[in-house]
Amino acid sequence: LQFLYFIAHADKMDQAHEKVSKEAEVIDEAGALKEAQEGVDLREEGEYQDAASKISGALAKLTKLHGETSPKLAKVYFEYGLTLLREHQTTQDILNPDAAVLEEAEKQADAAMKCSTEAKDANEDTEDMGPLEKQMDESPLCLAYAVFNAARLGLKDNPEQATLYVECHNALGECLHEMNNFEMSADCYAAAVELLNKKPEDEIKMATALGCQAMALRYGEKIEEAKKVCEKALVILRKDEAANIDRIEAIQLLFEDCDTDFQQVQEEAKNATVGTHTLNSNNSPDTPVNVLQPKKKRKVATAQPTP
Repeated sequence: LQFLYFIAHADKMDQAHEKVSKEAEVIDEAGALKEAQEGVDLREEGEYQDAASKISGALAKLTKLHGETSPKLAKVYFEYGLTLLREHQTTQDILNPDAAVLEEAEKQADAAMKCSTEAKDANEDTEDMGPLEKQMDESPLCLAYAVFNAARLGLKDNPEQATLYVECHNALGECLHEMNNFEMSADCYAAAVELLNKKPEDEIKMATALGCQAMALRYGEKIEEAKKVCEKALVILRKDEAANIDRIEAIQLLFEDCDTDFQQVQEEAKNATVGTHTLNSNNSPDTPVNVLQPKKKRKVATAQPTP
């Protein structure tokens, strides 16, 4: 009789157990999301290390529930990447440089540049990111790049979170700018602009992304392209000039910097041509003469304006 009773109630027992498991999962997820929000709050207060610890702990719990590539993790991935990026930026003291700090910053930049160069373009549709722990061995900045890309991949086919998808591209652009990988940075901002073209109501975000793209192009020495992008941003901002006066001034200043760079390049090319002609007239035609000095690397500001 007991056996028959057990058989009769087995389904109900299974359903009860499944209900308890689901309730436990909801509690765990809610707790993890709360922990992640606490980390975001700490980041806003400038407590970057504590914030990163909180968010990474929450991320570890959420990956156990949903897996690493779930769209449900995209927002937490994004917040974690942003925390790592802001922490990195606070260590780059360009106003009061210290020799030891500069040496460490240079090592991190070199490692990050290697990481971004070897990585596939952030706009490619690839799921093969590799373990995030490996990126941490390279550089914290590299980990931020990998985390932002994880968020982007999770949102690729999720139109409900289109705004966050755009923010991921902007964040990747900012991260790559910090790595001095200006070509890929400009590409990421261009991808954000393309996405925003589908949402004409977000014109300010569009202009900001264009401004960041122009800055990356300028530092990548694509001066003429940078000027054209600046002009596109100004067209948008001048639709409401009174409300956007500060943004307009910033883009105009960038345009003027590009113009100065362009004139300088032209002057250098002119001088190089004259110098080559003069020296070659006094040397054998078979003797190569290099009158151009190696181009110095342009100093790059460590803080990229956030879209």
